[in-house]
Amino acid sequence: MNTANQYIQVVEKLSKTNSEINGDLIYEELLKQGVNQKTIYKLSGPLIRICEKKGLIAKTNRCTTSRRNRSSLLRVWQVIKK
Repeated sequence: MNTANQYIQVVEKLSKTNSEINGDLIYEELLKQGVNQKTIYKLSGPLIRICEKKGLIAKTNRCTTSRRNRSSLLRVWQVIKK
């Protein structure tokens, strides 16, 4: 997996089964797809911004505690159903 469209498809897949997503969900799904941690950390922010611009997700005012790092808060993103 190494093209932008393949990474965006991961978010599209998550949006079919979740009404809201966050960075942990994207991280876990990318790991399942065989993407290494360094790449995930590098791409997570840009991937979320691209998906927001494409109208797949929308920013909410809510945050949740990260399951990976309890001291971090993650933005909750609303999935836009089409």
